[in-house]
Amino acid sequence: MSTPTTAITPAVQPTAQGTHLYVLSLFIHGYADTTLHGTITPAPGATRRDIFNQLRENAARNDKRWLKALVVFFSLEPNQL
Repeated sequence: MSTPTTAITPAVQPTAQGTHLYVLSLFIHGYADTTLHGTITPAPGATRRDIFNQLRENAARNDKRWLKALVVFFSLEPNQL
C-alpha cells in the first residue's frame, strides 16, 4: 500500500529589482520621432514587458498617437557598472 505524498512548493516572494536604465525610441511616419531615456525601479515581480508597456503609455500621456508608433529601439538594463 502506498502512502500519499503532497509536494510542498515554497512560496517565492518577488524581490526588489533595483534601478534600471531605459532607452525607448519611437517613430510615427510623417509626424515625428522621439527618444525617451531615464531610470525606473520596477515593482517586485514586474516583467520587461510590463516596463515596456508602462513606458509607451507614459509617452502617449499627452499625445495618444504615440501608442501606435513604431518602436525603433528599446533597452532596459540594470543601472550598475
